[in-house]
Amino acid sequence: MSDQQAESPDNDNADVIEATESSTEGSRGRRIAGRILKWGTLAMLVVAIPMTFTFVQELRKPGFQSIEARTAEWARTWHLGPLVNWAEQRRYSKDTFAVGGAPTIDLGDLPVATTTTAAPTTTAAPGVTTTTTTTIPPRPHLQPPGSMPTIAAEPAQYEGLFLPRGPEIDGFHGVYTTAVRPDDVHTSLFVFVAWIDPLLTKIEMFPGTDLPGGKWEQPHKIPEDRCASAIFAGNGGFRMGQSRGGYYAEGREQNKLREGAASLVIYKDHTVDVLAWGDGAGPDDLDRISSIRQNLELLIVDGEPSPDLDTTNWGALLGNATYVWRSAWGITADGALLYVGGPALSIHNLVRILLDAGAVRAMEGDINPEWVSGNLYVVEDGKCVGYKGLEGTVVQGGMRAPGRRYLSTDTRDFVAVFADPDRWSPPGASEAPTTSAPALGQGETESAATPTS
Repeated sequence: MSDQQAESPDNDNADVIEATESSTEGSRGRRIAGRILKWGTLAMLVVAIPMTFTFVQELRKPGFQSIEARTAEWARTWHLGPLVNWAEQRRYSKDTFAVGGAPTIDLGDLPVATTTTAAPTTTAAPGVTTTTTTTIPPRPHLQPPGSMPTIAAEPAQYEGLFLPRGPEIDGFHGVYTTAVRPDDVHTSLFVFVAWIDPLLTKIEMFPGTDLPGGKWEQPHKIPEDRCASAIFAGNGGFRMGQSRGGYYAEGREQNKLREGAASLVIYKDHTVDVLAWGDGAGPDDLDRISSIRQNLELLIVDGEPSPDLDTTNWGALLGNATYVWRSAWGITADGALLYVGGPALSIHNLVRILLDAGAVRAMEGDINPEWVSGNLYVVEDGKCVGYKGLEGTVVQGGMRAPGRRYLSTDTRDFVAVFADPDRWSPPGASEAPTTSAPALGQGETESAATPTS
């Protein structure tokens, strides 16, 4: 027997031992891999189940938002904001709005203002002729707007011309609207502009179910019993985490107010302002303030574009030259409130339109087509009906959310404008307005003919 043959059994035993050890290590590796897979799957389920549940909840929330918008809202609540911002940057990095052409939206489609004319009354006895002439000074109101500049070489019908909306209040109208082109490139599109007189109206903030969060006495929609006096409603600002500001109402800061933040301020005496918090109004003034919505920094300061216009982030880290649906609130020198909202707006075009409308200070509102909403309201056949400020399809440049938005529960805060209840009563109301006509005084005359026999 050779040496190799003699050593053969030992070699075979070694091979068996090595194979056994290898098999044992392989089994151990498979067990570890199995455990990792098992626990990894469980971990994914632990995360996926609540995420799926909250996603379904998001889809079932009230409102008129698309699945795309609801998905973005849901992602932000799961701290995926950077991913949403990245997607928005890619989406809006290119100008997707129509270039050239003429508008197909008819600005005359919006409901016309209503006028109330009181019938004359006769109180003279038979055989008595009485003639009374009374001159009463008009009650406080702002000078109604006439028109504003438009960049269009050939303006469309009613373009730039402010038309009255809503009911007549003491012989005047509290809301006027118009529309102008965003620039000389997107000539088939309009931007909606509303002018609001706070002396003839009552302006209020309404919280959404999600923004600003918290529980409120104020409902999340325009109540049905106030429909007859509703004239206009417009969107609020960014999500609170992106707004770089706070929210104040009903005597509390739901989200902390930031000094220097652009602020839409509604006072308890019904007047309004747009200002940098701490400059014109601040913490010491809260006892006379009804509500405050802050969003970013001022776009316009002292009637001029903000010096920081090109260096400030005006939304989702988008370049300030990016064309997107944008909105804004502004204040004029005499105290009128302005709302601007529409498509194909760079931050510079938005500021230009605000300045053309007379703004001396302004702040940006919400952006993107899902959130920019400016609606007008009328009563038709006893029912409250809403009209978009820009009627028409999205392709035409019409606002995406329907006109009935804010007549039902909404997820985001908004601002609504009503005819002042102290100066206006619905047609057919059994009682006259609560504010009586002033007594005759200086500048008022009354003459009466003597009775005849």
